Amino acid sequence: MDYRQIIATAWNITRENKRLIKWYAFAPAMIATAMGILEFLYQVIAFKKANIFSNEHHASFAYEILQFIIAFFQNHTSLSIALIPLLIFLVFFSILFPPFAKAACVQIVARIYNGQNVLLRDGVKYGSDSFMRMLGYEATIKHFSVLLIITVFCFVIRTLGIEALRMLWLPFILAVILALIISVLLTYT
Repeated sequence: MDYRQIIATAWNITRENKRLIKWYAFAPAMIATAMGILEFLYQVIAFKKANIFSNEHHASFAYEILQFIIAFFQNHTSLSIALIPLLIFLVFFSILFPPFAKAACVQIVARIYNGQNVLLRDGVKYGSDSFMRMLGYEATIKHFSVLLIITVFCFVIRTLGIEALRMLWLPFILAVILALIISVLLTYT
């Protein structure tokens, strides 16, 4: 099996179908990028508010966000009734749509490669057929990502202080190395 030929053919198929790229690749990538930016902003603000940089004791940033949300819902009850289902939908959509779109894109490209006549809307059927496998794959990849290990490392520093580095630097470096190895193995197998 010539993998280079398969990848080149799939690449040409996706280059010829711009709508496929727009709906099944660009849209989920933008959602994932927006979620990554929000996570990064949270980490930066949480680090600035952490008492690691000053001797003052502040409430955690997550606690301040929770207090703001509770106060908002108490002051705007009628608006919060409409916002809660919308927020739940947005959270589920941002978590579940990217793996669904990737599964649909892979299935559409595979069917076009095999010579079948498919429409763009058929991706919904094909994506739902292979969604759970792609969701499991995405969850496995994210659990072993270097970014997750670094996020946990920053959380430990933020909560336990710099002194925790003396004891935990070796396990975190080993975890990053293991995460790199597992990510490469899961990506290229």
